Amino acid sequence: MRFLLASAFVALIGLTAYVGGGELGVWDPPPEGLAAPADADYTAETPPSEGLRSRRPQEDLNERDMASARAAVMLAPKLQPPWREVDPTPDRGSQCKTFRPDLSAFTLTGKARSAMKTGTGSRIEFSVKIYANAGQASEVFRLTTGPRELRCLRDGVADGLRDVGLTPHVVAADLLHEPPVASETAIYALYYVLEHPDTDVRQPYPVEVFVFRVGRAVGAAFFTFVADKADELHQARLVAARLRGV
Repeated sequence: MRFLLASAFVALIGLTAYVGGGELGVWDPPPEGLAAPADADYTAETPPSEGLRSRRPQEDLNERDMASARAAVMLAPKLQPPWREVDPTPDRGSQCKTFRPDLSAFTLTGKARSAMKTGTGSRIEFSVKIYANAGQASEVFRLTTGPRELRCLRDGVADGLRDVGLTPHVVAADLLHEPPVASETAIYALYYVLEHPDTDVRQPYPVEVFVFRVGRAVGAAFFTFVADKADELHQARLVAARLRGV
């Protein structure tokens, strides 16, 4: 049986929420003999606690900004089989136990997400949140990106992998600001090696998250177990380009 990786996006739910408010080559087929549990259920949503809810942005959604957000996260036409569209992760708010920025002073006017995956565990997710003005978006970007978020993401992905029965080893966890995606950019580059308890096979597992601010919008592009790094950058820039003028 092929190693069908359970997506680490179970651990990215928190970052999806607090980033901005809150195609692609695939690794070669995994080695034979390494099995993993099925993907997590991304459709079941647990309401946030009152304490976490009170730290999230206010919402005053309008039709124009909702349409702009939906247009920005449209999936590229060339993302065809083995890629297939799936439900994005539910927005549950930050799950990080060590850093939960207070965004309650900001107002969301538009938001949207989209996601695709393959049968071998590769996953792409786009998230866009539009704020009342560019100053709010820039401040949200400042509050929600940086070394503390890198640590939260690094540890959260590892915890999610452990939850599905794998043993992750962190090889690298870097925060970059280049190459630029938009006027403000933060790139979280994570690299794990995974072990399954029933085999000695070791599997590389990369995760990249591009976070960027364009005008009133903060966007994020998540790439899990994807090999083509140049095309990741292209896809992130494509989402950012669609937000110009917002």
